[in-house]
Amino acid sequence: MEAVASAVAHRPDVIALDVMMPVVDGFEALKRLKQTDVTRNIPVLMLTAVSEKKEVMNSLVDGADDYVIKGSVGIKNVCARLENLIQSSKDQTGGHPGHGPVEPKCRLVSDPKLQQTVEELSRPPAGVARVLSIANAPDCTARHWAQFLEKDNGLAQTMAALADVHLPEDSSGDREITRKLVSLGTRRLLYMAVSAAMLSWLSQYSFPALQRHLLRTAVLARCVAVDVLGGDSDEALAAGLLHDFGKILLRNSFPSQYDSVLERAGQEKTPAIELERSILGTDHAAFAGTLLKAWGLPAELADAVRLHHNTWREITEEASFNPSLVAAVQVADALDRTWNLATDEDDRIQHYAEAAVRALDAKQRCLKAALDRAAAHLKRVESLLPGETLRKTDLPKWAAGFAWKKALLVQNSDSGTLLLGTFLDRCEVVVERASFQDALEKMEKCEVVFICLSEEAEIEEAANTAEKIAASEKPLPVCVLLMAPVDAGDKFSGLNVLESPLSLKSLAETFREITPPAAVEDAHPVET
Repeated sequence: MEAVASAVAHRPDVIALDVMMPVVDGFEALKRLKQTDVTRNIPVLMLTAVSEKKEVMNSLVDGADDYVIKGSVGIKNVCARLENLIQSSKDQTGGHPGHGPVEPKCRLVSDPKLQQTVEELSRPPAGVARVLSIANAPDCTARHWAQFLEKDNGLAQTMAALADVHLPEDSSGDREITRKLVSLGTRRLLYMAVSAAMLSWLSQYSFPALQRHLLRTAVLARCVAVDVLGGDSDEALAAGLLHDFGKILLRNSFPSQYDSVLERAGQEKTPAIELERSILGTDHAAFAGTLLKAWGLPAELADAVRLHHNTWREITEEASFNPSLVAAVQVADALDRTWNLATDEDDRIQHYAEAAVRALDAKQRCLKAALDRAAAHLKRVESLLPGETLRKTDLPKWAAGFAWKKALLVQNSDSGTLLLGTFLDRCEVVVERASFQDALEKMEKCEVVFICLSEEAEIEEAANTAEKIAASEKPLPVCVLLMAPVDAGDKFSGLNVLESPLSLKSLAETFREITPPAAVEDAHPVET
């Protein structure tokens, strides 16, 4: 009671709240804080020895922003989480922690309704539960898996397609599939079986565009893990398949409210995940991560889903085991947006995805190899979604018409705009790359210049480059792309500036506006 009174009086930046206290425990204190006008927007981290799944979920639904089991992490991790909560609160409130912009009356989903939804989904789907019962059995052996798969041929065939298992022409059908799968080992079997069971469960929902996005991202994440990370691919495939399943559940549970999220995302040019938090009271990543923990799935899968909209720094601080797994999902998600352009969500390349590419020191050739490998694998798995195709789709109208235009990408590092480069390549734009120093030399054969900034330290140099281009004998139209949240002030006044998160539609519209129309009509590929 003293803590609640103190919070009302002093309005702290963040609250670390214990649970087991006399008179009023932490769960009740949390409810009182969230029901009081002056404290409801202060971020709260629950720090407790209470570890029951139901209690964890209830506290998150009641408004806690994070939950730490005592002894599970060190003091540095707890401090980092508190700092992240403060920074996140500042980002949402314009520098005033605890003064949230969205009052509960603005939410379209009430907390009790959200809590009811979480409780209804707190048990794993039947297929996933059967998989976990086999995987978690103390005496589980390859023979147990073989018996399990022989009883469920449909699941085995889906697993074989996801794992890209190839059968010899003289194979004996289902028995050969089981033998091949069992040879993968129990660890790989778990991830493939969970993926197959989830894919089957999600097929009951009528969101085909999202389901295609999940399957494409799963295959891309697997290929990114192989070609970019040089690591294991099975966890990446499972994490990619699960990364956005929270969207399907939220859209199914709150259809009209989620339509408002998508509508406002387009109108306000705001990432959908931010509107999920304000309109629904949660976001799809946190929602799904909570469910995966409650279901008892591996912690690294829950982390990859929960953190795939976070910065690289947050990922390295918060991921339990494997930060690179989260990065593989981030990059695969962005690759699907930039290459297939077929999701029904907002079309933005989040700056965290480009940052993950830089952190992984990925190269354009590695991303190209991942795309090529994914194209081959997608032919094998496209039958898993009846009536739908997963192959490369035609460009939408807003992204068409740029073939053989010539663009100069100016940035300090070749890895700073790999995903942007992938999008331009998909649109068949001829891309020349240059540093700030040699931009003038390489712009002669181009029609437009994109100056890309990834950090504040580049502002002066980028502004000088733009000034030199404007003063050249044949100045080209210039568009400045802020690839991260950079405050450029008035350094680029008079120029086209696109801010992070970068909207592909906005980029295409700007590209169309500032490039001479004759370039589209006269430019043709040179026959060789």
